[in-house]
Amino acid sequence: MNSQSEVESKVMPRMTHAEKLARTSEKRAAILSFLASGEVWTTVEIAGQLMKTSERRTVVTLEAMERDKLVAIEMSEYAGRKLRLIGITAHGLAVADAFGAPYFEKGRTNAAYIGHHVDGQRCRLAAVAAGWHSWQPERVMRIRATRENWKKVPDAIAIDPHGAPVAIEIERHCKTPKRYAETIVSY
Repeated sequence: MNSQSEVESKVMPRMTHAEKLARTSEKRAAILSFLASGEVWTTVEIAGQLMKTSERRTVVTLEAMERDKLVAIEMSEYAGRKLRLIGITAHGLAVADAFGAPYFEKGRTNAAYIGHHVDGQRCRLAAVAAGWHSWQPERVMRIRATRENWKKVPDAIAIDPHGAPVAIEIERHCKTPKRYAETIVSY
């Protein structure tokens, strides 16, 4: 038979109320910062990686954020299944102090673009984990590209671990060598 102290030592520590509030704030800030950076919308999978929580905890947090008008949640048909898209609202941008950034509008997401967008976000998370920084998604660069008359806008630009800026293209299917050469020249 276990003594009371042995049983208590095996119980997981509980967070204080202040710790719970701090963790909630940290999770919300991670999502809002990511979406306000130009990503605009994401999926539960990516949100869970950003918050470092299980899918169930991620959904609970996102639903609370939707209730607080920080994000909007929309179900979209993608690859034969329903996918929950989470997008930042104008109010969410204000809370994130990103007033000029684009916000999510329900019903305006092109289903053909979902896979590419999510793959780009997966690449971003992997790159950041490998030491890359200053990631700028395509949406952020469009205005600058118009002003500066860019021939091609990459899917993203980031700084590699050695400090070099790199244009990033997310390719979901192989292209011909000629097409790759044309793309590289345009940069």
